[in-house]
Amino acid sequence: RTGGDRRPGSGRRPGKFDPVKLRRLLFLGAASILAVWFLSWVLSSLFGFLFKSDQNGLEAATLKGEQAIVRVDAPPIAIPEPSPVATAPTSDMTPEVAAQVIRQWLSIKEAAMGSEHQVERIGEILVEPSLSQWTSRAEALKQEGAYRLYKHDLNVKAVNIDETNPNEAAVDTEVQESVQFFENGAVKDSQDELLQIQYQLVRKEGQPWQIQTWQVQ
Repeated sequence: RTGGDRRPGSGRRPGKFDPVKLRRLLFLGAASILAVWFLSWVLSSLFGFLFKSDQNGLEAATLKGEQAIVRVDAPPIAIPEPSPVATAPTSDMTPEVAAQVIRQWLSIKEAAMGSEHQVERIGEILVEPSLSQWTSRAEALKQEGAYRLYKHDLNVKAVNIDETNPNEAAVDTEVQESVQFFENGAVKDSQDELLQIQYQLVRKEGQPWQIQTWQVQ
């Protein structure tokens, strides 16, 4: 053997360039960057959605509270009280009470005998025997297609309460009555009279005064 001989494997050769490994490293790097960007975008979108939901919920709660305040504590539109329906008085008989009862009858008479034929209202103020009599008259006008237009002016002259029954009274009145008679929508006749009428008023205990009958004097 000579001193110049080399043993196999005693020396190292320089590494060769491997393009496959480089592409793999570049791909992994790009994938990592893309993953980080995608995760950041997802987190950003999630936080934005949660913040917007909280803000919308707060606005809805605030609006709901404001609506409740407006609706309950400060209504924007004042609601008018319903007008009470006129009824006959139940108090003890006086000239004022008598006038109120008789005016109610004259008003109902105008409605029942008028063009709207509100016959059912007669029972609000009349009792028998006048109730049946005037209901029949009003129904007859309705069947004939006729009606009357009344105007009244009332003056109560005297009130006489029955000494044995405080729920009965005779009322002397003066009534100015103007009436027009209509048939098929045309005026057929008219009249104007000053009438002296005595009304008989009655009531049941605790009930309104009503008219039982009357007589033209």
